[in-house]
Amino acid sequence: MIVAACPSCRENVTVPVDARPSSIVRCPLCNAECRLEEFLAQLPPSLIVVEDAQYGPTSAALPASDDHDTSGMPQLDIDIDIGGPREPDEQLPAFDFTPARLGDDSARPREHARRPARPPTSTIWEIAKIVGGALLAVPAAQFILWWCVPTDWKRDLLGIGPAMSRLVPWVVPAKFHADVHAERIGSTSPALDAESQFAQRPHAATPPRTWESPLPDLNAPGAAEADGAAEEPAPTIVDLTDPAPADADTAETDTTDADTADVDAAETDAATSSVVVLPRYSVADLRAALEQALQASVAWDTSPDQTAPQQASLSEEFYRAFAHLGEIMAFMTPGDAQARELAAAVRDLLASFARQPKKLALIGNRATEWLDQRERPNQGIFLFGTVGQIGPQGALFVTELEVASLKKRSVSVVSRLDPAAFYAPGDHILMLGALIPEPAQNLPGYAGHASHVVLGSFPMRLR
Repeated sequence: MIVAACPSCRENVTVPVDARPSSIVRCPLCNAECRLEEFLAQLPPSLIVVEDAQYGPTSAALPASDDHDTSGMPQLDIDIDIGGPREPDEQLPAFDFTPARLGDDSARPREHARRPARPPTSTIWEIAKIVGGALLAVPAAQFILWWCVPTDWKRDLLGIGPAMSRLVPWVVPAKFHADVHAERIGSTSPALDAESQFAQRPHAATPPRTWESPLPDLNAPGAAEADGAAEEPAPTIVDLTDPAPADADTAETDTTDADTADVDAAETDAATSSVVVLPRYSVADLRAALEQALQASVAWDTSPDQTAPQQASLSEEFYRAFAHLGEIMAFMTPGDAQARELAAAVRDLLASFARQPKKLALIGNRATEWLDQRERPNQGIFLFGTVGQIGPQGALFVTELEVASLKKRSVSVVSRLDPAAFYAPGDHILMLGALIPEPAQNLPGYAGHASHVVLGSFPMRLR
């Protein structure tokens, strides 16, 4: 095998041994064509065989033909023509083994194209890329855990659901939203949301109160004494026919739990005595409605362990039960001592909701939907929001209540008694009451133009 360098690309190729020097050959690497002579001209001189172990000394080591006797050998009359006919002056091709070109190109090393050097990189930039990639990977992983896995596998590992739900609520599943959802409430106080005073209280980790026997025993021996005392109303019980209490000490009804219970019952009696076209309910109705509301509240407290459809069903049962309780309390017969005892149990129950921001969020959001419904299972309503403007309107007083919900909504709460004795603008309250459609026709003393108002029966200020 003979190796020579291509005259064009200077790469090493093998020379075919059976081709004539005048043949035109092509380089397999660069496809350049030239005569074979150009390749052969680059080859170094070949070795001279001095002695072959098989045939003995070669012709170069034998004596000259003049000293060798060939008379006894047959002579072959054969004219061997190598390379075809040639002119007399034509010489056989000879390899050019001049010293200047020996080993000039055949052993030349292969040259590779140089790649451009990479620009130097910054260590700070490399670290920034790693950190940035991690920051992008973490939200992507959390998004997968929110939306791309079955319901039972959904997790909020980083605890960013409540914060993100206030910025982009459509990105976060409902079960990971902030504890209390509220739009900016148009009052003198800040909006009630997950950052509000209720969500920041340490009571958020306190388990909800268990109501084993919350209702008073009206058949107990002390019940008769209560019935006798009912003939004379407490000083804070004000009939609609009397003016509102002017005594400042009497107005401070929320200083003790007992006073608050009497005040709440007072507004229940006062707000309903002028409604002559609406029904009345008995103490038995109030007790049954309160029992149902208690059971619905306890059942809702177990909703985090239920599936999404079960949670929705428990939430609906919870709100309907308390709305029905509001309707019963709005149309109770005034001056009933047993009703006041049950009202104290209602007060304690509503006070416990201040430590349950998720339940407050449910009340506010569901109340907004309840107001927009054309058909309702009952005419009661359960509100949670911030007190706005309070002022007289005709023979009644009207309180503008900004409902704590995702949809900005306000509702008018009417009462014959001045509500300034029970709450002030900026207070956060829970309100049980009845929804009165067409109040100009169905509510005597109302002089407004609203399509519906809430007859407030039981306000509960949250502290």
